[in-house]
Amino acid sequence: MVHEFQDTSVLVVGASGLMGGEIAAAFARAGARVMLSDIDGSGAEGRVEELRGEGCDVAFHRADVTDAADVHDLLRHTLEALGGIDVVVNAADVRVFGPAVDVREERWKAKIEVAFKPFFLLFGGVARHWIEEGRTGRMISISSTESTIPYPGSVAESAAKAGVDILTRVMACELGPSGITVNAIAPGMTRKRQEDPGFSAEYIESYMHHIPLGRAGEEREIVDAVFFLASSAGSYVNGQTLVVDGGYSAGIPALQVSGEPPTQWLGFDRDREGV
Repeated sequence: MVHEFQDTSVLVVGASGLMGGEIAAAFARAGARVMLSDIDGSGAEGRVEELRGEGCDVAFHRADVTDAADVHDLLRHTLEALGGIDVVVNAADVRVFGPAVDVREERWKAKIEVAFKPFFLLFGGVARHWIEEGRTGRMISISSTESTIPYPGSVAESAAKAGVDILTRVMACELGPSGITVNAIAPGMTRKRQEDPGFSAEYIESYMHHIPLGRAGEEREIVDAVFFLASSAGSYVNGQTLVVDGGYSAGIPALQVSGEPPTQWLGFDRDREGV
């Protein structure tokens, strides 16, 4: 699958973040021409230098994906630098946690704008270019398991990511007739993310109990899902949010805490005739 990206042009926004940076680097090392973009250039610019040192064809352009003029300039610069765009990955994000009664309006607004505006400004702009040129392409967003599994304090995260999922489906319906696919990835906990100082040890321990595979994912496993959607293997996948979470969203394995067989902890008597 990786060899498919030789000479592919990829735009990754949110490239200073953990997931965006990993995705951009993976595409570059797979032979793609990659434009990294973020409102904060500190992380992405360092990664660009690292990748250039490895012989990768990469560039950086600072842009705020919630600003129309910035996005217009980003697309113009990317088309000039890469000669086109085949895949666009939206990994831009602002993490906002806290109960509904405490989340400040400006934080809520920032979260919603970063989640929603790229669909209209970034994806919309790229789609217009592809349609005008008679080209097809792949659009991929980074969602979250919080879009379907909310918890106390996730009001902003869950609302925003649920919006990402539905916008993915709507745009897939609108752009599918032009041969453009629009999908999302919903990552669960990953190894590097669990090292975030914002997560308490108690939270991480509780989260791990709810993952059937019993471990955090590797960032590479999320990247592989992105590669699948961007490759020929994912050509008939459209309007989907692909969950990559080790089974976290599949059920509640933490209920099995006593070691008893399922028939007992579900309230059944396995020895009863007919059971």
